[in-house]
Amino acid sequence: MISRSLGPEIGGPIGMVFSFANALACALNTVGFAEVVRDMMHELGTVIVDKVNDVRIVGAVTVTILLFITLAGMAWESKTQILFFLVLMIAFANYFVGTVIPPGIDKQAIGFFGYRGDIFVENLTPSFRGPQGSFFQMFAIFFPAATGIMSGANICGDLKDPSTAIPKGTLLAVFWTTLSYLLIAVTVGGCVVRDASGNQSHLMTGNSTDGCVGLACNMGWNFTDCIKSQSCEFGLANNVKVLGQVSGFYYFMIAGVFAATLSSALGFLVSAPKIFQRLCKDRIYPYIIFFEKGYGKNNEPLRAYLLCYIIAMAFILIAELNTIAGLISNFFLCSYALINLSCFHATITNSP
Repeated sequence: MISRSLGPEIGGPIGMVFSFANALACALNTVGFAEVVRDMMHELGTVIVDKVNDVRIVGAVTVTILLFITLAGMAWESKTQILFFLVLMIAFANYFVGTVIPPGIDKQAIGFFGYRGDIFVENLTPSFRGPQGSFFQMFAIFFPAATGIMSGANICGDLKDPSTAIPKGTLLAVFWTTLSYLLIAVTVGGCVVRDASGNQSHLMTGNSTDGCVGLACNMGWNFTDCIKSQSCEFGLANNVKVLGQVSGFYYFMIAGVFAATLSSALGFLVSAPKIFQRLCKDRIYPYIIFFEKGYGKNNEPLRAYLLCYIIAMAFILIAELNTIAGLISNFFLCSYALINLSCFHATITNSP
């Protein structure tokens, strides 16, 4: 769209950066899925090779299966996305139900105390941890979670009425994404303290809180030792599984994570090649025209699918979620800045 309105010399570079960012996003979500599978396997005592290589193996197998679903056509991709969406909604509801269930001793030991004003107020202020702890580090990790809002525009060639569907779908995606992320952040921030030991023996039997450190002291728990030594394994600041542990049924949340990561990975695996195919058709850059060829009645970019698969596989081998997230954030921020600049340019010049 940018190429047709402002010229291919503007749309081409944006398309190149944006398609590459989508390919990296496929890798990010696949690694996210692989890390959860790895952790579950290790909890059950199953190790393929080691902690890092297990992520690489699971990720490689997963992205290969997703490629076959993509090659089967858009109909299969759409049906798979509907299934993922239903699972995700069940997990979403399961989480909110869990936040209102009164916590037992086992959940209190990991820092979950139900909705409390003092917990919410404490979690409103920042508390960055570690040598790389900063706002921009957290932004780099979180930002890729908001990039799926462009999925509808990325497959505009397959939409019946793009001019209506793209603005409506994108604005609804922005609204529901913002609302759901805010609800999760606010609810978990009002229920879970930052640091907890997970040890049920740290429940205080008396009323004295002398020498006790941390907000949990007000709830009758003494997590002072792990707070002072910075060795707490549970709590909002330490535990990546906190949403599952707060929810009504832990494994529903695991299923939700699977659905979210696989759905996003599949979406990006479809969108990146389609953007790249359109870029190749304009023949702006040499040596990439090979990837413009489409197959079947829907002009599926099979060659571009394989290219995206190879790029995603290369970044999956990094096997470190936060590292990949930082790279992706830069590519997407460049893309969005250029897209916004193009929209501004088209508006200010009254481009038809």
